[in-house]
Amino acid sequence: MTGPTRLRPNDTLVLAVWSVDPDGDSLSYRIAWGDGAESDWSRWYSSGDRATFAHAYGDSGVFEAVTRARDHSVESADSDPLIIRVFDYGPNRPTPPRLASDTAVVGANIGAMTSAGHPLGERVSLQVDWGDTLGEWSEFVRAGEHILLRHSYEEPGRHLIRARARDTGDRLSAWSDSTLVTVVMPAPAR
Repeated sequence: MTGPTRLRPNDTLVLAVWSVDPDGDSLSYRIAWGDGAESDWSRWYSSGDRATFAHAYGDSGVFEAVTRARDHSVESADSDPLIIRVFDYGPNRPTPPRLASDTAVVGANIGAMTSAGHPLGERVSLQVDWGDTLGEWSEFVRAGEHILLRHSYEEPGRHLIRARARDTGDRLSAWSDSTLVTVVMPAPAR
C-alpha cells in the first residue's frame, strides 16, 4: 500500500494497493481506513496489478490504514499499517534571516535571506519584520527555496529582524528566531 501520509481534514487521499497471488489468481482488495470506515471489496485485478482507493478523513488525527486481499477462495490477513497524519498543516517556521553583515548604513539597501519548508510541499510566501516596519509579502516560491528580501533604514539604531511564512491557503507560520542588525550613519565625507 502506498500514497501520501500527510494531509488535511477533508482532503481526498488516494492509496494504491497490490499483491501477487502465488497461483496467479485474480485478486480483490479492501481497505480499513483507521477511522471506522472501510471500503467495499474492489473489482478483480490481475495478480500484481495496482488498485486505487480514495477516502477523506473528516477529523484531524493519526490513523492506521490496513488492507486485505482475497482470491476466489482465500482472504489474507491485514497488511502492515500505513500511518496517515491528518492535520491542518501550515508552513514551517522560517530560518532566521541571514544578513551579509550585522551592520547596515542608513539609506542603504540591505538584504535578508530566509526560507521556509512546508509539510505538504506547498508553495510559500515570506515576510520580514525589519524592526522598524513590516515588509511586504514575497512572491510564492517552492517550499524550502531561499529568498532574498531587501529593506533600507531611515534612522540609526539596533533592530531585531525576523521572518514568517504563509501558504497558498493563507495559513501562517510562527515567527523565526531573530537576527540583530545595527544601523549606523554613513561615514562623513572627507
